[in-house]
Amino acid sequence: MRMSLMSKAAVVTLAGLMAAVPAFAETIKVRVGEDRIVEIKDLRLQAPVGASVCSLKVKVAKALDMDMKDFDLVDNGVKLDRARSLEDHGIRNLSTLDIRAAENSKQC
Repeated sequence: MRMSLMSKAAVVTLAGLMAAVPAFAETIKVRVGEDRIVEIKDLRLQAPVGASVCSLKVKVAKALDMDMKDFDLVDNGVKLDRARSLEDHGIRNLSTLDIRAAENSKQC
């Protein structure tokens, strides 16, 4: 079957758009203590609608049945800034973060 020039252009454009759309099933691992890791799935980490630190923290709190004020999300010992996206922090699919106990956390 022969494709017209317009059909070929439409296929190339669609392929380009599909390649530009990041996967929706990205996963972040959160280490709880020394021997437990919880996987938070189905995050969109990249712009234009990348996940925020707060959106991840909500999911972690729910998965661990914890109050969000009782912990902070930490990457390599540094508390994540609530005003920045996970992508801004360099967090990628399958990154591992830690939680640090906090009293009245202001992270979110």
